[in-house]
Amino acid sequence: MTNVYSYYILPSGTGEQVSRAEEVTYSGTLRIGLSGGMAYLTASSDEAEEALTGFGVTHKDAGAYYQDLKTGWYGSADASWIFNRRYGIGLKYKFFNTGAATDGYFDPGDPFNIYYTTYIENIYINYGGVLLSYYEPLGSQNLFTLYSSFSAGITFYRDETEVFSEAILITGKALGMDGTFGLEYRISPLISAGAELSVFASSLRSITFTDGETEQSQELEKENYENLSRVEFSIGIRFYL
Repeated sequence: MTNVYSYYILPSGTGEQVSRAEEVTYSGTLRIGLSGGMAYLTASSDEAEEALTGFGVTHKDAGAYYQDLKTGWYGSADASWIFNRRYGIGLKYKFFNTGAATDGYFDPGDPFNIYYTTYIENIYINYGGVLLSYYEPLGSQNLFTLYSSFSAGITFYRDETEVFSEAILITGKALGMDGTFGLEYRISPLISAGAELSVFASSLRSITFTDGETEQSQELEKENYENLSRVEFSIGIRFYL
């Protein structure tokens, strides 16, 4: 009888260990993601190209200039606490940079002078916000995971322009939103690699100009809002701690 009782006690102890292991698994984990890739600004540049040709730039050079300005590099970092294996909440940061330059004969607007100069522009966009995410493991071994996320926060805009040997700084901030869909492969229990496609949306309604001596703020008309929206593709690494 002693052996029989010992036999029944052993499965009970094993079941308790499994239950405790599941509790540890469901208690949550910290996920840190780092990504980098290319981004493309989706706003139309027709009016901006027309304005640039007003300075004396050819239509071809103006088109090439804004095509360069629409494409840039971006990076992102996020940290989320994942609970119930599928849901996450955390913070997200994104950075985007692009630039373009064109040279030629520019008309400053007076009837007597035309200058040969270089028109240079560099744009920096920073974003920070809260993050909500969902994860769906694939396969019996859960080596692949599909995930999606939504983020809302504040966008900070900085445009550095140089023309006629003068530097002009344009800044602004606005509400921003980001949606991401991605796939990752678990390299080890603590590290995975992934690729993602994301859409970022933001629009400036007011801007501030400064040339280093004077500063001026301007509220933009609705048809002149500065559209900062872009699509992005990136690859990166994720850490599970």
